[in-house]
Amino acid sequence: MNFKSIPQTIPLGVLAIAAFLAMPALAAPSNGFGINGGYVSTSRDCGGCSANNSSGFTLGIDYQFAISERLSISPFLQSSSETSSAASGITIGHGVGGAELRYWSGNVFTGVHLAEYSEVGVSGPFAIGGTGLGAGVVVGWESPNNGLYYMGQLDSATVRYSGIRDIGLTGFRLSAGYRFK
Repeated sequence: MNFKSIPQTIPLGVLAIAAFLAMPALAAPSNGFGINGGYVSTSRDCGGCSANNSSGFTLGIDYQFAISERLSISPFLQSSSETSSAASGITIGHGVGGAELRYWSGNVFTGVHLAEYSEVGVSGPFAIGGTGLGAGVVVGWESPNNGLYYMGQLDSATVRYSGIRDIGLTGFRLSAGYRFK
């Protein structure tokens, strides 16, 4: 075996994941209620709809249950208010409720979640909405001292509107929060 070719054959991502998983658990996740807020951006795959992309502000709450020094479960609720980048006068709201499983390595966590997603689009007196299931991933850092935390989240869901075909949603959230310990 030629050891000089090993770095070329192992993707950098695999090495990064292996290094992350090998880190010692410096601090266990904390139980507690958390609140967060930040930026959200959503894209839609809806076959040419006028409100294809939107961005705005997100707010969320969760309660984290530590189930070991490396795992936690967090039921959560998030909402957002967004404006369309393609069509003026359209406001889009999202609600997300679900549960997230987090793996901890020190104060850094990665996780996956399943959730129910809802979307409402409003233009003047008219509104239309839909719901659907989806999933996502999260990565973040939580301070061991004061409860502050930061996280980035990617979501993907399929929302069914009444009388309209399914719409695929892809969302990105970047939030800062505080956990009451």
